[in-house]
Amino acid sequence: MNGQRDLHIGRLKSGLQRIAELRESRLTPHDADFRTWKERTYHSLGMVFGTEHDYPNRFSWLHFCLPRASIGRGPSWTSEDQRVLLRDLDTAEAILTDALEEVGFVEAMAAREVRAEAKAPSIVVNIQNVLSQTTSITLQQIHASADGPGDGAYSSERG
Repeated sequence: MNGQRDLHIGRLKSGLQRIAELRESRLTPHDADFRTWKERTYHSLGMVFGTEHDYPNRFSWLHFCLPRASIGRGPSWTSEDQRVLLRDLDTAEAILTDALEEVGFVEAMAAREVRAEAKAPSIVVNIQNVLSQTTSITLQQIHASADGPGDGAYSSERG
């Protein structure tokens, strides 16, 4: 494990825990605290899994409100925005849960492999063939067996 990866895994864990607070709070995706949570979570998903992985890509598509453009005053918050916020928080929770389970599984597998390597004694197998024999045959012997009388296996006089 490296320190940077551990840092981002820790941030993903705290981001997952923070979702319950975000559900209960009156924060909207337009609030700085919410934006910080979203950006930090997205960044950590990318650092742990890579930006091309499914987790950061799926997370980046979450808007946590209805997309709209507002002119003049800040955006108004509607009950439909609240419904989308809660739906996207549920999706974010599922993404982070899956991501952390995958990290835990990968880490557990790596730890098992390290323990198995540490416990398993080295086994070296040396095989010697003590029955090897070398046979020399001359060209004259081959020629004589093919041309000479024998059991007919190599004889040109097959009948």
